[in-house]
Amino acid sequence: MTNNGTPEFRVLYIASASVTDRLIVSQVLRYLEVLAGEGVGFHLITFERAPIAAAEQDQIRDELRESGVVWHPVLSAGRSRILRSSRDIWNGYRTARRVLREYDIPIVHARSFIPGQIGRILQRQTSARLLYDCRSFWTAQKFLTGAIRSPWLRRRLQRWEDRLYREATVLSVLTQAAARHLAARGVQTPTYVVPTCVDTRIFIPPDERHQSSHSHLVYAGSLGPVYQPDLVFRFFRAFRQQRPDAHLLLLSSASPEQVRELATECGCDAGSVTFETVPPADMPRRLRSAAAGLS
Repeated sequence: MTNNGTPEFRVLYIASASVTDRLIVSQVLRYLEVLAGEGVGFHLITFERAPIAAAEQDQIRDELRESGVVWHPVLSAGRSRILRSSRDIWNGYRTARRVLREYDIPIVHARSFIPGQIGRILQRQTSARLLYDCRSFWTAQKFLTGAIRSPWLRRRLQRWEDRLYREATVLSVLTQAAARHLAARGVQTPTYVVPTCVDTRIFIPPDERHQSSHSHLVYAGSLGPVYQPDLVFRFFRAFRQQRPDAHLLLLSSASPEQVRELATECGCDAGSVTFETVPPADMPRRLRSAAAGLS
């Protein structure tokens, strides 16, 4: 800390979604709170898909400030994915440039592709260094899931992504396999493997778990095509052949219609599946209600 109480080490963190998004809460806010407690001064930019009421904004801003994080929301606009992404980059850049200048921040931490493009521009135009937090191989993933269909657009976006890998000051990836993949492609940027972490403070230690009478199996997370949800239901159907009383608890933000459709297609009895959407704070309690988890 300086004499006036300002952290000497300051970082602008640009996230890829809303401050209320479950992944942002569990994988960004918890990280920043812990690091802020170590003396790092964080400024956080998030992209809000819908306006947040003024009173709720004030509450979020106050709670984050108490944790040592200054929040700068950016309203995401545009109906089409391409238009929204382009406007996110422009609006995010303007906000980020102002924050860097106003608070004299030397480091930009960009989580995922869109924030990464903003960080790359900032690195070129300012003295800030860029840490690109590579959550996935973004272009390939979007093409695989059908979010990007045009081969021309895929090639163009891949070139932008490759520039990120080569121009960032440092890279963060989730697995050793990802680091090896980048090295095999000739990327020489210093790369660190930082696996996704969990806030162990909110989970009861294993010796304090209790067995549940409600649910034998639990699945928590997305049910999109990348996660092969059909395997979850097929496994559960096979499990019920051995344990006819087995129950599956699904904790996801997917739609109930999607869950029912998947269960029916895989031959699962709808009555043996419970579907819930729960806030991050309730996740430990609901996970402990099951004897085993599926991933």
